[in-house]
Amino acid sequence: MPLIEKIFAATQSGDLLQPFTVDHLKDWMTKMQIVKDDGNPYAQSSIDAILSNSDTKNIPTSNKMSFPLFFVFQPNGIMPPIVAHAEC
Repeated sequence: MPLIEKIFAATQSGDLLQPFTVDHLKDWMTKMQIVKDDGNPYAQSSIDAILSNSDTKNIPTSNKMSFPLFFVFQPNGIMPPIVAHAEC
């Protein structure tokens, strides 16, 4: 299961409270022994990539474009995000 899905599941179960900080996420990953499906730890760059894309208001921090994203959940998994509106 991809890391983003593990994070989402943890927020839904209450194991990871929202909003969370980088330290909260790292503590949760250590405490819950979150690793890739092959048993290896996630690369720091994978964790950083997830955390660097938005702030607590879901506004991208990497550029000035704002795209509210909505995930569509299907019985067979997560569909790609849908951009609802773009502000330039």
